[in-house]
Amino acid sequence: MKESSMVDYVNYNADVQTMTVKFKSNPTPYVYSEVPPTVYEDLNKADSVGRYLNEYVTHHYKFVQA
Repeated sequence: MKESSMVDYVNYNADVQTMTVKFKSNPTPYVYSEVPPTVYEDLNKADSVGRYLNEYVTHHYKFVQA
């Protein structure tokens, strides 16, 4: 993952297709469910991690704060 002004880290668990995102503005990570591996792969290729998350993840997948 490229350096991001918005995100501390992103972890992906392929076994259960969850993606954990820790935003810099919030101490509690978000865990997005049913995220296909291609979304995580594309995130790692994106020029802007924050923009990609906003466009393709945050409003498209269910999440819980962990």
